[in-house]
Amino acid sequence: MDVRVGRKELEAQPLMGTWQLVGVTFFAVCGGPYGLEPAVKAAGPGPVLLGILLLPWIWGLPQALLTAELSTAMPDAGGPVGWIHAAFGKKVAANFFVCSIMSSTLDTALCPVMFADYIIQ
Repeated sequence: MDVRVGRKELEAQPLMGTWQLVGVTFFAVCGGPYGLEPAVKAAGPGPVLLGILLLPWIWGLPQALLTAELSTAMPDAGGPVGWIHAAFGKKVAANFFVCSIMSSTLDTALCPVMFADYIIQ
């Protein structure tokens, strides 16, 4: 992608390299390494490592493809709320919005508690 500024052409530089993207993907999918010790103790390192490697593909790839398709077909600033509103109407979209905000708020509130619990142990 070239961006023209005056008479100069600037090439877009990637913001992240491969290993940075791998790290961001790991923390986005797994939430970090917290809580892996009981899983390794229960199942062993092989199944846990296999799960960490497969989970982004089994869970994340369909979501990424769905988001890419819908955001291309319906470029709405509201994202999923706009898509649900177009498909199911105002009441379902409002319900999704409230549930999404509650889920995000509660999930975000749990992260420091889990981290503190991990440090105390």
